Amino acid sequence: MHRPVPYLGKMRPLTLFLAAALGLSACGDLAENTAKVPESNATFILVRHAEKAGSERDSPLTAEGMERAERLASLLTDMPLQAVYSTDFARTIATARPSASRRGLEVDLYEAGNIDSLGTALMRHHKSGAVLISGHSNTTPALVNRLIGEERYRKIDESDYSQLFIVTCTGRCGCTAVRLRY
Repeated sequence: MHRPVPYLGKMRPLTLFLAAALGLSACGDLAENTAKVPESNATFILVRHAEKAGSERDSPLTAEGMERAERLASLLTDMPLQAVYSTDFARTIATARPSASRRGLEVDLYEAGNIDSLGTALMRHHKSGAVLISGHSNTTPALVNRLIGEERYRKIDESDYSQLFIVTCTGRCGCTAVRLRY
């Protein structure tokens, strides 16, 4: 069954935080999937990089992409981000940097080809708080799938830069994922 993806374009940052909190407290009632995990109370926000300027391997963001990165940072204003991760590409780092900068955080790099290892590290090192992860059309849904323990999400279309996933993990309920647009 295909469910429409809610759009966050005009959503206030506090509302985004509450959407994540509802996902945490609902134990799967409002989410698309649940998987059991060790004791945790963490929120992972996963995005594909914003609009890129070209088809080169390390293309930067376009002006529209920079605006989207700033919009993401604004949406996450009320999220208690404790860490920000990105692959080592100009476009993913530029997508994550405004959110990190607003909190005085560094953008930590991860290897795009090692999603299982990243998922394990995230669950081990971030048992509470919120974490932003900037990735690609293939790595973002793959990491969501890894965190929730099910192959539910497919590669994001190359023309789609608007998807945002909120994965909430609790020891009581496991991990749940909600897919939104921003």
